[in-house]
Amino acid sequence: MVWFHDECINEGPMVGIWTCLNCRTLPAQVSKLSSQISDLCRELVSLQSTNMELVHILGRKSMECDKLQEERANLTITHKQNVATSTSVTTNIASDNLPQNGVTKIKITVVGTSLVKGFGVRLKSDKTDTCVYVKPGNNLMQLRSSIPNIVNNNPDLVVLQAGSIDVTQYDDDAVIHEYRRTINSLKSCTSDKTTIFLSGIPMRKNRVHEYSARRVNSFLRQASLSDPRLQVIDNDNIILEDLSEDGIHLTPSGKNKLADNIKRQIGIWIEKQDFTMNYVRDFPPLERQNNR
Repeated sequence: MVWFHDECINEGPMVGIWTCLNCRTLPAQVSKLSSQISDLCRELVSLQSTNMELVHILGRKSMECDKLQEERANLTITHKQNVATSTSVTTNIASDNLPQNGVTKIKITVVGTSLVKGFGVRLKSDKTDTCVYVKPGNNLMQLRSSIPNIVNNNPDLVVLQAGSIDVTQYDDDAVIHEYRRTINSLKSCTSDKTTIFLSGIPMRKNRVHEYSARRVNSFLRQASLSDPRLQVIDNDNIILEDLSEDGIHLTPSGKNKLADNIKRQIGIWIEKQDFTMNYVRDFPPLERQNNR
């Protein structure tokens, strides 16, 4: 005869205690599940607490980094002022960026991802001395850490080609924030006379990435309008057919367009500097005429 727990059949008097084959193990199973749920809840609370601590630490570190960048910029300005004060030299009105007697060349530094690989030869000219630093796969944060060493030759012109990786990893607000910090780093590590070209992000195949790229490019244009040291290189002529299979790198035709865009803007900038030098030479300031 098989006995059943009275609560399993709900009729008659109790004829046995936990002898039901199906439900006599239920209390143990329920107790085990309850214990597991409690353990998971404790782990979840611990993870949430750890996550909040990490967020606070990241926020503090970001503020400390921004503060150090600002202090560095201030120290750089102070150093330049001290050098200018302690150094007594006769300066010419002709621009320092221009070749003089066919000897001095314009120093150009190009820094970017693999998109600028091989651009040293493409951007070469009689008036320029171009150095290209290729950082494959680097996002803006990684590029920014290399800037002090890259621009230590005091270039006259810096070309930055970046952001293509970032728009595939972060939202557009985060990319704009990193771009702003990278621009500030470039400005603080270079001379006040150094012009910085911001080369726009080429179009993306992914719609979300393309939207982010457009927002970042719009930010670059706005930044150039408010800062005379900044100029933007538009790469809107690069189309879908110029992108490789992964939607990030460029085909040979796309790289040719990018190089031509950069070279064209550099040429326009040099022509403006030539005009300024010739104007100053042919029409010297009044005080210089009086001192002759």
